[in-house]
Amino acid sequence: MRLWPKKNGSEIWQEFITENQRLKEQLKHSNYIDHTTRDLTNILETQLETNIKRELVNESNFKQAGGKSLESNAVTQS
Repeated sequence: MRLWPKKNGSEIWQEFITENQRLKEQLKHSNYIDHTTRDLTNILETQLETNIKRELVNESNFKQAGGKSLESNAVTQS
């Protein structure tokens, strides 16, 4: 949202800045936890490891059933 000043609109801009500052101070002193900025790296790595393990289990079950493992289907971990 953008506010356009009127003829002597400096008061409008000053009120807008003051309101933002007031809200920031209120947020700073509240117990609100901002979950939008949390680090998702660990969650994604855990999911990747789970998927790799699942693929390896599926591959071993396939071999136990008498199937041949294909090089193109092999899962490599970097």
